[in-house]
Amino acid sequence: MTEKKFHVSDGNIRLDRFLHGCTGFSRRVLKESIQNSLVSVNNRVVVKPSFLLSPDDLVVFDYHVSEDEDVSWEDYRIEYMFEDEDLVVLYKPCGLLVHSSEGLREKTLIDYVRRDGISLYCQEGLQFRSGLVHRLDRMTEGLMVLVKTEEASQSLTEQFKQRTIEKGYVAMVKGNMQNDEIDIDQPIARHNIHDHRFCVSKGGKPSFSRVEVLKRYNSKTLCRVIPKTGRTHQIRVHLSFVGHPVLGDSVYGDASQRKGQLLQSYFLGFTHPRSMDRMRFSTAISERILS
Repeated sequence: MTEKKFHVSDGNIRLDRFLHGCTGFSRRVLKESIQNSLVSVNNRVVVKPSFLLSPDDLVVFDYHVSEDEDVSWEDYRIEYMFEDEDLVVLYKPCGLLVHSSEGLREKTLIDYVRRDGISLYCQEGLQFRSGLVHRLDRMTEGLMVLVKTEEASQSLTEQFKQRTIEKGYVAMVKGNMQNDEIDIDQPIARHNIHDHRFCVSKGGKPSFSRVEVLKRYNSKTLCRVIPKTGRTHQIRVHLSFVGHPVLGDSVYGDASQRKGQLLQSYFLGFTHPRSMDRMRFSTAISERILS
């Protein structure tokens, strides 16, 4: 058995939801653990997953190591581009999930970074999202920045909010794109039937992507994409909307290649939260995109 202790900062939250945010364990595992008297609040065992916590409560969770450690490590190698006391810039490989979510038990990017001895900033109750100020889809590869301090988290979050972060992607799309440049200014909203999908919708949030052709092939086009906004699945939704879905996209296009959408975050620029220097990182186009 392994014991973990968590202090509650904000009250009026269910015990199972609080522990899910702290550990990333599935609700099923947490429900069974609570009902099996493995969780106490302020030194008193609680057996109801719906128990409401109060500010300053101390939650102690005794769990079997196997619940966490029986998930195997896949052969992913994280390439670190830069690291200092405030942040780390890295290259996320295709296929690796950034953080855990409901119903999924697997090692994530956050787990790999921690395994490599890098300490990330952790907001209480959101341990499984430690260090995150942005994300990449599982099957998208490329550059990301993770934060190690609260100050860095606030600074980078504000830069994303103010859209002063520079982001550049390359995508291999279906078909021969006729125009050398396309500005896609179309609002995006969650799909009204399929919760995991997004779509162009008049009632959606403003979204803007600039697309530039890098090279044309007979049946596909290599593009540079500059998203001015940062909506979930934005590039994939926009390119599908104009009739040129990202190749390999199982949600918005043709997934016949079965190796993930051919989309890569190749450029990232931001202002360092401490030195205020402008930092820019770039990487070569992935062989997976060009193959």
